[in-house]
Parts: sequence; C-alpha cells; structure tokens
Amino acid sequence: MRDPHSDLPASAFWRSAAAEADPAAPAGIFAPKFGLGRDAAIATVGSSRRRMRMLTISPPMRSLPIRRRAGASFTTICAR
Repeated sequence: MRDPHSDLPASAFWRSAAAEADPAAPAGIFAPKFGLGRDAAIATVGSSRRRMRMLTISPPMRSLPIRRRAGASFTTICAR
C-alpha cells in the first residue's frame, strides 16, 4: 500500500514548512488563485477595505435625521 503523503510537497509538513523554515524569509505563505482589478465588483460580509468603492444596498431613510443615522448601522448587512 502506498503512503498517501508521499506526493505532498515539503510545505505541507509542519517541520519543513514552519519549524525549520527561516522566519526572516517566509516563502509560499500566500498564492492568489486569481487577481482582482481596481474596478472588480465584489460582495463582502464583515470587514472591508476603505480604499475600495462601496455600494450601499440598504441606505437609511431620508426622513431620519442625520444625527440618528450615524450609530444606527443602516449599511451593516445581517446574514443568517
């Protein structure tokens, strides 16, 4: 029977990937599967980057005074 781990790269194992790696020169930490341009449309729930343009789907009611809008979390999305 063949060992299921025999074809894995050294980065798949704790000792060679982390314990024996040079902490001053981390390698292979992140490899993006695809790129996103500045004009890419994305959906996010939770935190977001301030440099991105945001589309507010749920704006506050216009009849609500501005001082009441600030802490009301109208632009927060609730997902269940």
